Amino acid sequence: MGKPARNWPLLLGLLVLAACWLGPLPAMSRTAFSAHMLLHLGVVALAAPLLAIGLARSGLRVDGLRHSSAAIALIFAAEMVVVWGWHAPPLHEAAALNVWAFVAQQASFLAVGLGVWLLGFASDSRRGLAAAMFGFF
Repeated sequence: MGKPARNWPLLLGLLVLAACWLGPLPAMSRTAFSAHMLLHLGVVALAAPLLAIGLARSGLRVDGLRHSSAAIALIFAAEMVVVWGWHAPPLHEAAALNVWAFVAQQASFLAVGLGVWLLGFASDSRRGLAAAMFGFF
């Protein structure tokens, strides 16, 4: 089996991102909370883990981070700050009204989501996956 066939999760993750960001959800999320949550979960719960699996299959390893309690705590703290920060009323409204704030919001959601999922899928143990799952939920 060739490398492109083996790396279908990376390609599917990029396709999910394209569907989320280039489809109707960004415009709908300005006024509908359900669209906002579909967009958020599409990026964090669908695209990020698919991208992390694809990157792990490409050979990316984060085993050093997985063994560092400080790094794990930093990634989970960043996730909490990003997710809760963007849901604070002033930042949430800014992302709804300003395209650059929206881009920053979505990029930061993807970055922290990818960080969490990489802890699980780009490590050699189930402990890393459990940490990623625990941090996500």
